[in-house]
Amino acid sequence: MTGVDYDDETSVLSVIPHTWWLEHVSCRYMLACLVHKDNKDVSCRPTKLPAGKSRSAIRKDSELALKEERAAAKLSRPVDTHGDMEYQMKKARVDGIKVYTKKIAVESIISQIAVMKDNEDLYKEMLVEHAYKTQLVGLLSELSGASDSGKTAQKGMVQTEEEIGNEEED
Repeated sequence: MTGVDYDDETSVLSVIPHTWWLEHVSCRYMLACLVHKDNKDVSCRPTKLPAGKSRSAIRKDSELALKEERAAAKLSRPVDTHGDMEYQMKKARVDGIKVYTKKIAVESIISQIAVMKDNEDLYKEMLVEHAYKTQLVGLLSELSGASDSGKTAQKGMVQTEEEIGNEEED
């Protein structure tokens, strides 16, 4: 520049506008380097830096770090006793439902036995006395808890007179 005394710092500064470092081509990245000089991701010589990890590898690393952080934070949290109470209440409900279903099963077996007793003559005519008694024994054993014989009686131990006659001939 003409008319500037470069030995006098004040005259040089008076000629340079205040925003020169934002507008001048040679200082385009100067601000980023000055502001982020402690940030290792911003460099004044990016072409001299070695190649880093890929984006997917960085994302996986940050995901693992986040999982570890969350696990550590979860361990440091106090134990929620209210959640324990909810679990116990749910468990008590499930146990109550199981007991209720057993009660219903027992009541249905008792009602089946009562129906069979009321219609004993009809059952004996249709099923033969042996099959009737086998079915009754199966229901009674189910009622008492010996489930093996009850299951076989329900699965088809009931035989007609023809089937019994066929077995006797063999």
